[in-house]
Amino acid sequence: MPSTRTSVEIPRTASSSRRCVLAMVVSVLASSTSADVSANGFCQIVGDFAVSKGVLFEQVADNTPPASADHYFFDAFIETFPGAVAEASVSVDGHEVGLFGDGTGFWETDGPNEDFATQAGLDALFPSNSLYTFDISRGSLGERTQDITLGSDDYPAPPYLVGTSFSDLSGMNADQDRSIDWTATTADRVFVEFEEVDSEIERLVIEVDPSQTTLTIPAGTLEGGLEHRLTLSFINGDEILGSNCPGFELGSVGTAAFVSSTSVSFTTAPPCLVDFNSDGVLNFFDAQIFLGYFAAQNPLADLVNDGIFDFFDVQAFLSAFAAGCP
Repeated sequence: MPSTRTSVEIPRTASSSRRCVLAMVVSVLASSTSADVSANGFCQIVGDFAVSKGVLFEQVADNTPPASADHYFFDAFIETFPGAVAEASVSVDGHEVGLFGDGTGFWETDGPNEDFATQAGLDALFPSNSLYTFDISRGSLGERTQDITLGSDDYPAPPYLVGTSFSDLSGMNADQDRSIDWTATTADRVFVEFEEVDSEIERLVIEVDPSQTTLTIPAGTLEGGLEHRLTLSFINGDEILGSNCPGFELGSVGTAAFVSSTSVSFTTAPPCLVDFNSDGVLNFFDAQIFLGYFAAQNPLADLVNDGIFDFFDVQAFLSAFAAGCP
């Protein structure tokens, strides 16, 4: 069954927003199997933790593999409970990176220093086949340390939309179902994410079976007339349990992952005010629905939005109907 996860809002700069979205995706990888954060004897379970290296591509045409990487990134996070941690970091080979909390117990790398133009630049600071160490302190959990090994490079082949899915997204009617298709993969996990570009509101984040190569976007999921970003993520990852104190304890689940993602930017068609049955066609049925709403004084028929149902609403309907949908 597909699984979804409510997004975690964390402060971030525009340059790192895609990396942070992907980090949220990777966090599902761990949280889907984690135990509840609870006391285990005298040493409390910390929660989920992960390190990941990834590459982000951009698709620019139908049925076309991405030509080159947009950027590479490193991400690490700890997901625990409020007040558990006051300071957190992750280090490898003497290079330490601070984690930033959002007040809910979610701590993550956040900043342009973890984005790289080349894989060589990423590997120089965040090598594969290396031991990464999390350190937390000054919260209710006290001082704790947990190691996790990120193995050999295991980036999946980059995903991309096939058929006419890429061009179909541009100008799509957000009030109608829309299907997308993508390349097959041997990756461990597959995630599909839609977000509004300006507001960074995540409209849909869903994990699908790795054998699945199609998804229907339900009507009403996206907003009409806005720029959106679709991100397809293929993930290979290994899980470990936390170690005994002063580690994060056995109930904690750690993930070391490699991520290949491809993003597609598109703008949905503006909403059509008088397409009352959302079929993309203006005809007798829309007029019939409007008249029914008007007679019942349904707010949907108050097209001039003045709280009164009168000639001006009828006039607005006739004008919009004559103009047609975008």
